[in-house]
Amino acid sequence: MNDDKRTRQLMKAYERHIAASGLRSTPERLAIIEAISRQKGRFGIQALADTLATRNFSVSRATLYNTLAMLQEAGIVARRQAVGDTHETGAVWEVADDRHQVGITLVCTRCGRRRAARDPALARQVIAKRFASFVTTGVEICVSGLCSSCRRKP
Repeated sequence: MNDDKRTRQLMKAYERHIAASGLRSTPERLAIIEAISRQKGRFGIQALADTLATRNFSVSRATLYNTLAMLQEAGIVARRQAVGDTHETGAVWEVADDRHQVGITLVCTRCGRRRAARDPALARQVIAKRFASFVTTGVEICVSGLCSSCRRKP
């Protein structure tokens, strides 16, 4: 999907959420949506701030976090744990879609290395699972074990 089409889709979802929730649209929120639509894969607060800065648009970290929380509530972005070799710590985000409802993280219990994994069959099973008095909006699975490097070590 090209960037313009993705931006239009995210803007429509944002406008629906704003109208339904009675919130107001601000230039900062619109700039953040635009910047998110240009991100490839997962992104952190710093990457988002850097993208905005290259467009000469400065927003506070509080505005970024608050806007991402609102967009997560709207189902536009999904919050994940940072994994692998990344400069971001803690949470990262990605544009939400059906393929990203299940986040799988593999964690080495010896060296602590973390990496993201995808398993469409497991994702379908987990999403199909129903719980009484609960609506699932996303799933994070953490799988512990030994990475290939640690498995070879005595």
